[in-house]
Amino acid sequence: MKGYIREYIYSKSPGTYLILNRISSDKLRLSLIDALFCMPSKLYELISSVYNDPITTNFIFKNLILKPITFKLEINIDVEDLYQAAIEGKEKFIDLIRKGGIRLREQSINC
Repeated sequence: MKGYIREYIYSKSPGTYLILNRISSDKLRLSLIDALFCMPSKLYELISSVYNDPITTNFIFKNLILKPITFKLEINIDVEDLYQAAIEGKEKFIDLIRKGGIRLREQSINC
């Protein structure tokens, strides 16, 4: 799953991926994709601090980072629902993804 998300983001906007991955590694001490699963709300805050514009932040977070997850779900879950769960924290986010039928390895989300 992580590889799929990484490839999706990179294929759509390589520069954005590289910038956010570097900043996430520096500030959160996790790659962009690891931060998504370990601290999604902090990742959102980080993106917000980089772009300092809620429209851009929401576009990047929803359409580049969360949207590829919706493609892999067995049950239709809207990106808005994933967004709300991510903002609320890791547990809600991971629970919603699992309810959608995605099996995540414990090692992938133990941070």
